[in-house]
Amino acid sequence: MNKEKTIVFKRLRKICAVILSLTCAFTLISCAEKDDEPIVEPEYYTEGLVFNEADDLKTCQVSGYVGTDEEVVIPNEYRFTPVDAIRESAFEGNDRIVSVKIPDNVLEIGEFAFYGCLSLKIIDVGNGVEKIGDSAFKNCNSATLIKIGDGVTTIEEDAFGSCSAVTRIILGKSVVSIGDFAFDRCSSLTAVFYFGDEQSKEKISYETYFNTPLDKASWYYYSETRPQENAGAYWYYDEEKSPVIWA
Repeated sequence: MNKEKTIVFKRLRKICAVILSLTCAFTLISCAEKDDEPIVEPEYYTEGLVFNEADDLKTCQVSGYVGTDEEVVIPNEYRFTPVDAIRESAFEGNDRIVSVKIPDNVLEIGEFAFYGCLSLKIIDVGNGVEKIGDSAFKNCNSATLIKIGDGVTTIEEDAFGSCSAVTRIILGKSVVSIGDFAFDRCSSLTAVFYFGDEQSKEKISYETYFNTPLDKASWYYYSETRPQENAGAYWYYDEEKSPVIWA
């Protein structure tokens, strides 16, 4: 091999070595990036929930519950499909569940969805729910606290009728219509913690005669800071997310 060929060979060998080094470096970087990518875990939900797809196959709804857990967590999505409703009578007559957490993806709670759930103590309706159906939570006579999210505009007839143990309601500011008997026979109700102001409250359409407990309860209006005047008419959340009246 002459001198010129030797020089060319050495240069080619160096070029190949550089290319090989760069390839290895890019491979290591790519692997590191993949290792850093978060693993998407399926959203937790209570075992035993029954789901059905909507007709358009784009969403699904909770249609039943055959589980044994007392605390029910409904997910925002099931198998990567949004859960947008709880169907009519989905939990009707279930005397085991103690609490239910309804996420923001759910837009509607159907008629009689939780009717007669005698052990249900905490009702937490997400901010995405727009309508609570007729008799949805009627006769849940162990419930002591009802949280109605900020997205709810309509509470239909008898929705919370005969929830005789309820003492407090946290009510979102978007409610514009409360049906007849929606809170009828809620004989223990003493306080409504409302996210709106007094002017907004006056715009809520409901017949006082058919919702006497709601009308007799004390209403408090939300304020993050202590008002300078009439502070006792306002409320805020403490660190444990419990409503507290300003002193």
